[in-house]
Amino acid sequence: MGISKTIFDYATSELSSSAFWAWVLSSLCNAPGDDAPQDDVKVLAKLFLAGSGIQPEKVKLVRTEVSFKKGRADIVLYADKNETVILAIIENKLLSTPSIYDVYRQLESYRENCPEAKGFILTWRYDTAHDYNRDGKSWNVQFLDLDSQVEIMQKAHVRHPILQQYYSYAGKVQKSRHASLEELKRPIKEISFDGVKGSLAREDFQWALMNKLTDGCDIKEIYGGVNKGGGCWTQAKLPLPKGFCISYRKDWNEIFFYRLDRMNAKDVCQSPFYLRLNYYTWSEGKKLTQGEKNEKQAIIDDKVFPACKKAYRKNPFSLGELDLQPSYTKNKESSLWYIRFKDLRQDVTVNELNEWLRSWQRQFLVEMENW
Repeated sequence: MGISKTIFDYATSELSSSAFWAWVLSSLCNAPGDDAPQDDVKVLAKLFLAGSGIQPEKVKLVRTEVSFKKGRADIVLYADKNETVILAIIENKLLSTPSIYDVYRQLESYRENCPEAKGFILTWRYDTAHDYNRDGKSWNVQFLDLDSQVEIMQKAHVRHPILQQYYSYAGKVQKSRHASLEELKRPIKEISFDGVKGSLAREDFQWALMNKLTDGCDIKEIYGGVNKGGGCWTQAKLPLPKGFCISYRKDWNEIFFYRLDRMNAKDVCQSPFYLRLNYYTWSEGKKLTQGEKNEKQAIIDDKVFPACKKAYRKNPFSLGELDLQPSYTKNKESSLWYIRFKDLRQDVTVNELNEWLRSWQRQFLVEMENW
């Protein structure tokens, strides 16, 4: 990993990594008499498929950006040159932060006409290994995270210049990720006061922080995105309390989620980050009528917010200030409480906030189910 700058430092998009892995896997397609690739390239391709049940000699064609009825797959492995038998579909999510379940469903839609095809997910994110270990096998999906990719390159004893470049770049990303995990040991307020150019402004660090904050909580999925102004956000979806459902329409959906984001107000630009609990209701292509808005506010006033307060009384917040006040209660997205990191005690750690969040959430779900 001694290369200071690699081609992948300049070509950082997912398209570049898709091209790299497609090139590696295409080494399996060489027929007798073709120019043989270096041994380490082919060895790496075989290690990539190890454990998938796909025999390397069955791969006859590799294509990228393959169109399906419901989208376009990043890499597809075929068992024949005529592209009639699909062995595997690979989704590259190295840098993006979608819900892992959205990726599962995406792969499933591609496999409508080839249900036996194996699915692969490539990612360098933090939470997906946990989600995969819980659900990946049931979706017939194999997961290769950053550490897994570095590990198989080490096993292949890469010597080819292109392999060495990718290995070096992946090693830098791995080192940066480990540094981010170390940074999570700092007090939250200290991290937050690094401002909009600090670690919390990075998608990968937010991703790591949300996973640490919700560790041990009952979380359905974690996903992220980017605001219109360019700042990133990360959300963790809670399970719906048993027996709880909105009453005003059968076709409306609802979720509770924690949101890690930053405020736009100039007076808090030095430490604008917060964790917030939201209650969100929606129906595709429809808006709440005035009557439905009133009913949603009544649900929050009579059921949701009292449960918040009861859970708070049994698990008081001693780490600083918590803004326990519902807002935008007639909107699709309503907030129930705020924890602004600038209002935390100076020494509060991620583990301490996680401990409170676990206790509060357990009690909140109990209170909701008791209504």
